[in-house]
Amino acid sequence: MENLSNTNLLAIVKQAAAGIATLDLDGNYLSVNRTFCEILGYSEIELKAANFRHVTPSNDLNQINQQFKVLANGERERVVTEKRYQTKSGEIKWAMLSATAIKDSEQKVQYIVSVIQDISDKKQLEEDNKLAHVAFSHSGDGILVTDQNHTIIRTNPAFETFSGYTAKELIGRKPFLLRSGEHDETFYNHIWKALEIDGRWQGEICYRHKNGTLFYVWETISEVYDEREEVSHYVSTFADMTEMRAKQKALDDIASLDALTGLPNRYSFNINLAQAVNQAEKRHSNLALLFIDLNKFKPVNDQYGHNAGDQALKKLARRLKKAVRKQDTVARVGGDEFVVLMTQIYSRRDIESTAARIVNELSKPMSIFDFNNISVGASIGISIYPDDLLAEDEELDLKDSQTQLVEKADLAMYRAKQSQHDYCFYDQAIS
Repeated sequence: MENLSNTNLLAIVKQAAAGIATLDLDGNYLSVNRTFCEILGYSEIELKAANFRHVTPSNDLNQINQQFKVLANGERERVVTEKRYQTKSGEIKWAMLSATAIKDSEQKVQYIVSVIQDISDKKQLEEDNKLAHVAFSHSGDGILVTDQNHTIIRTNPAFETFSGYTAKELIGRKPFLLRSGEHDETFYNHIWKALEIDGRWQGEICYRHKNGTLFYVWETISEVYDEREEVSHYVSTFADMTEMRAKQKALDDIASLDALTGLPNRYSFNINLAQAVNQAEKRHSNLALLFIDLNKFKPVNDQYGHNAGDQALKKLARRLKKAVRKQDTVARVGGDEFVVLMTQIYSRRDIESTAARIVNELSKPMSIFDFNNISVGASIGISIYPDDLLAEDEELDLKDSQTQLVEKADLAMYRAKQSQHDYCFYDQAIS
């Protein structure tokens, strides 16, 4: 093979994908190729009038000067290192630098040849990965990563604390081992349906600790996609709500309950409603208020006496609790008035199903003392937060939101009673 001419060599250097420069022994640029100029953002003329120190961040000069000195003095023939450059625009770029001392026949250094390759993207990725690792390991929220088959492949220390399981005990298993039994299959089906449609789900969920106790979290599940746009992983983050739940329960215990039915009274209900509206606003979620009025309760009192009426209310309260979901709040707010607060709503059909169950349960005949086949019934008005409020005033404060939510459910209840329907939504009542 014939040797390449100097002209050919010069053309190769100019067109090389790597940045190539020659420097004198004081660090001044003697020549630079096109790629070297492109990496630093300077023209060839500007760089040939500059020194390598002009494109080196001041914090790096001591180290770089030492490395250049050992080359210029002939102590080493080559230095390979990662070096930062400051571009003309002020941007900092990382490059892989290979600097070689070129000597004459007497082994005296004549000049330095530098070859650089831009590795800024690689360094940024390394930095991102480092930060991600720190965030993952030190996050106060629990983090769980599963593969596309829902097998756990990674957990962080916070989640191990939440669950009581070590990473070794969790990795390779399914998250099902943490199920508490507090949620039915419909609940989990809603989660997977949301992931299928939106690629994301968030909500409150109850899990069982390794020691058997329950713990509550606000969980967010997100799909992760590969380069083929197919789901490769699921990442779940968990914010611990157990302490908040405990405080809420203590508050409920302190607040007085309805002496007759054992249900929360109006005061307790107002506290629960305030908390629910506050959480719904923060999480941009919905809640529903069902205002229930018994239809034929006064004749029971008049015909069978107040003792029979009280017993009827006790039975109806038990039936009402049986008709709603575990996560729903039931309260007695008046003589024959009850409310149900639904905080985990996935569709209007969820509300309708609950309302229909309530009407069915409260309409069943019952026996009180020696009196058989006592039958009442119910009319239900329904308001939804924030849908029934936003249309009128987007600036409502928390207290106004509570008040209007109750008033709108009450109005819808009267419309249901007037029209002899079992239940009526507020938006139907005003249409």
